[in-house]
Amino acid sequence: MLKTTGTDLINYVKNLKKSNAMHLNVFSAILKRERLQQNLTLEEVSSGICSVSYLSKLENNQIEPKDDYLKFLFDRLSIDYNQARDNDYERILLEMIKAYFLENYDKIHDLVKKIDFSMFDCNASLCKVVYDFTISDFDDAKKLLNEVDDVKNCLSVESGEVFVYLLSEYSVLTNDYSSSLEYLASTNNYYFKDRIIRDLILENYCITTYHITKNYKFIKLYESLAPDFKIAYPSNRSSKINILYKTLLGLDDGSSYNDLISVIDSINDPLADFENYYYALVGLCRIGYFTDVISIIEASGMYYKKEILCVYGFAICTLRLKNKYLHFLDLIENLKIDKIRDQHDLFIMFLREIFLRKSPIDIADYIRHVVRPFIETFPHALYDKCYYYEYYEALTSLSKYKDLSIFLKEKIRYI
Repeated sequence: MLKTTGTDLINYVKNLKKSNAMHLNVFSAILKRERLQQNLTLEEVSSGICSVSYLSKLENNQIEPKDDYLKFLFDRLSIDYNQARDNDYERILLEMIKAYFLENYDKIHDLVKKIDFSMFDCNASLCKVVYDFTISDFDDAKKLLNEVDDVKNCLSVESGEVFVYLLSEYSVLTNDYSSSLEYLASTNNYYFKDRIIRDLILENYCITTYHITKNYKFIKLYESLAPDFKIAYPSNRSSKINILYKTLLGLDDGSSYNDLISVIDSINDPLADFENYYYALVGLCRIGYFTDVISIIEASGMYYKKEILCVYGFAICTLRLKNKYLHFLDLIENLKIDKIRDQHDLFIMFLREIFLRKSPIDIADYIRHVVRPFIETFPHALYDKCYYYEYYEALTSLSKYKDLSIFLKEKIRYI
């Protein structure tokens, strides 16, 4: 998890709102970062050059710096002043965000080559985070976001808005929807002037509320996005959100089944458009077409993808197709999952417990001690249904009505 908390970000966004007229002082971030990296105090850096309070205000982007002071301070920290002054990384960052929105990953790869990473610059670091997302290097993205967090008060309004978005994007991409919700909630009373950042934030809000089953909130957010979906370039992300929307309306909208089947039929290469393929299958499960899901997956033979295997197992478990239990157990043996790393690993291990026909008390204990602590942070709109149902069944068969009552009260509270 990132070190920035939801409360931190609420305060940061409030300051962004107040600082609309401020512009980025790249020198502030560089000075502060380098001083911290070299373990120097404000007194040690400012001695003989300026007052401690002047350097403190400069580091926190509260005053316009004077060139003479800057050159002396940069010399003391062994930083190339001209290199810091002449970069154009904020413009490149905004170009990269636009390319990310349009899913033009080749352009992102070209833009990142224009940046010299030998000197710390918060805009350059944010550019690298965008690039890291395109290559799924989440460890490096996390490290860079935490570094920028130390000097985030030095960001301009435009770069600060990108920083807020990238925090939410990191959480969505790593399935940490609890953190994502906290980050996104910080933007509730903030208006993003840039339509691209605004839409990216709303899209992440949609994906997050879908996964934590805040259905009413999801629909309201989708309605805010719908006009832009009609005029913007089509993207995998907007297609995915349209699928999620259809999924939610599916029980009341007879066209949902045809729409979801059309999505699956239109995908020539499921691996190239995997997210939409996967969520279309999830959508079919959520509106009750389990037999179709089983047939589609068996025809595709994509058992080697654990996400698809989870949907397959969900359909088998829901229909109680005991003749397919052994087949599923054989499939997961080939995956060799020995550790729970994400939502899909957890669900596969859970289905293993079910299909091995463990006793109700074993199932209840497994859900209580392994499943529930995990899904509090990493919920899933489909898998959680199966957990809740099996927990309900296990507690009922054990006549543990007090535990069941507590569980139902907790569940109702979060609906």
